[in-house]
Order: sequence, then C-alpha cells, then structure tokens
Amino acid sequence: MRIRKAKLSDSELLFNWRNDSLTREMSRNSEKIKFIDHEKWLKEALLEMEKDKIIYIVQIDDLPIGVVRFDRLEEYKYEVNIDINPQSRGKNYGIKVTALGILELEKDRNAKVIFSTVKKVKDRK
Repeated sequence: MRIRKAKLSDSELLFNWRNDSLTREMSRNSEKIKFIDHEKWLKEALLEMEKDKIIYIVQIDDLPIGVVRFDRLEEYKYEVNIDINPQSRGKNYGIKVTALGILELEKDRNAKVIFSTVKKVKDRK
C-alpha cells in the first residue's frame, strides 16, 4: 500500500466514488452531485491543501483503493473523511486507509486532534 497527495487528474475517479449509492448514503450530503460542481470543489480543495485541507489517495500497486481527506477545523484539529473504491469494499481497507492517512498527516502537519463523525444509517435488507 502506498499513499500520495490527490491531484486534479483524480477528479473523475473521485467523482465516481462520491456518487456511488453507498457513499452517498454514508455522506452528510446524500444527493448526487454534478461533475462540474465536483471539479470546481476539487480545484478549490487542491488550492487549500497547503493550508486547511489535505487529500490523499491510497493505492495498491496502481489500483486506487481509497481516498482520505483531512479538513483543518482549528490550528491543531482535523476532521477525517474516507471513501473506499466501491470495487475494493469488504476487504477491511477502511481502517488501513485511515491509519495510513493519519501517519502521512503527521509528517505533513502538526495535528494534535483527529476525529471523525460516523453517520448512523438504517439497516439495509
């Protein structure tokens, strides 16, 4: 497993993951988004990567398996968000992607508090 910073060329990949039905169900905003809106958000997020946001892509060989994003809320406080490639789900990558992201964040930033909000969803049948 390796980790790298996201770039604009990841836009279509992240867009497809973001609009996946399970991703939307687990997100604060469960609406489908348009590509133009996603690309605008990603461009702005990439500009913020030196200051208030950092986005990493986790890969196995050349296969992207997940994205981990950290949003700075206060000087040393970050919120973590992850999304796993829909084709890589069910393989226990979530904790590995999160842990790898936290280790990389510690190299890049002076984070003291990292937290996540977990959305409760209805039982799926």
